[in-house]
Amino acid sequence: MSTYLEDAILASKNEDLTLESIIEDWIADRKLSRRKIAFLKQVHQMNLYGDGLPSICPSYFSSELDLPNGSYWSLVVADLLDYLEKTSKHKCELED
Repeated sequence: MSTYLEDAILASKNEDLTLESIIEDWIADRKLSRRKIAFLKQVHQMNLYGDGLPSICPSYFSSELDLPNGSYWSLVVADLLDYLEKTSKHKCELED
């Protein structure tokens, strides 16, 4: 089974996860499980191709990622994925 498919299956079982709970977990440990990363990737894809997150992220979360207050959730999710994967592709995708 491909990693993408495995991630999609994991993400589909995430009814109990929220962006807030995932970021709080990351703040506490500076790492996330594959299940939580899959959820973030699913949210990121929705931001790119579907119903995105137009709302502003609370400053507590954005400041943990060194993002300015007033950042949108979509930027926070992309930045966290970039941090976890040591890349910048997710933020670049938002700009395209």
